[in-house]
Amino acid sequence: MICLQGGRPDEAQLHLQQLVDAYPGEAIYTERLATLLERRGHGDEAVACYRRLLAARPGLNNSRYNLARLLKRIGRSEEALQEYQACLARNIARPEEVHNNISVIHTARQRHELALAALQAALAHNPEYIPALYNLAQLREEQGDWAEALRLFNRILQREPRHAGALAHIAYGERITDPVAPVVRQIKRVLRNQDLAAIDREELLYALGKAHDDCRHYDRAFDYYRQANLLSRQRAGSYSRERQEQLVDQLIGHCDRHWLQTIPPVSEQPLVFICGMFRSGSTLLEQILAGHSALAAGGEIDFFQRELAPFPRTLTTLAAPSL
Repeated sequence: MICLQGGRPDEAQLHLQQLVDAYPGEAIYTERLATLLERRGHGDEAVACYRRLLAARPGLNNSRYNLARLLKRIGRSEEALQEYQACLARNIARPEEVHNNISVIHTARQRHELALAALQAALAHNPEYIPALYNLAQLREEQGDWAEALRLFNRILQREPRHAGALAHIAYGERITDPVAPVVRQIKRVLRNQDLAAIDREELLYALGKAHDDCRHYDRAFDYYRQANLLSRQRAGSYSRERQEQLVDQLIGHCDRHWLQTIPPVSEQPLVFICGMFRSGSTLLEQILAGHSALAAGGEIDFFQRELAPFPRTLTTLAAPSL
């Protein structure tokens, strides 16, 4: 801890490794080493730490849960599912959390029936578990069952009146005709809380913009959108046309035909990449294409942002096998 607080992560890693070697069955040392390795971008090494610990002490459910979470984070989702199932088989405490995490993986892979089954299992263990209720509401909304989604969002608000996601979904899902509609008034009450997280404030301001746009109160809608955009820029940074042009120029300059031909194909089957902005219909297009028996949906892929940051500069340093 002293090394970490002093900004000496290499020393901290060395000392933790020595403790793990000396006490291989002590979960606390392995957990800390794995966490440090993960933070430093060494996900595979962190996985190996957990696997060595669990080989010696397979009954450590919390460590297995952390391994599953890590596997999902570094893109090894199918392995994560196996570890989550092992947690359930070993009667982990709060199984609703595990079932909910399983549903997230299935949803990302467009396996909606399996996601639904996992969410129902989570709620069978804990009918008031908010994350599962929220994910189920979103799944029902995506499936076109707005009435059921609305019922679930309202159920969430009965338990957590300040739940920004549920409020925003209702504002977006309903056609607002009254500027003092109950959902509008509730959003404004939540926004008066000084301790509201910035990301929640941003989401609710966008929702108010949409609600007032529905009511044709365009000046007020514009003001709410302006406030939301300000928070968005503080969180994600402002758009720069110059930086975007540089990014595109770098991609054109590096990712030419010769470069692509140096990369061995990962599959004999042709791959289809669907690229689009948020809310552009890319997910819908994927679902339509995946309806064909010769195509399988891959879901949203975070490989590039996970493995190639800072993109695209990292491309110049990676060998073909890594790509």
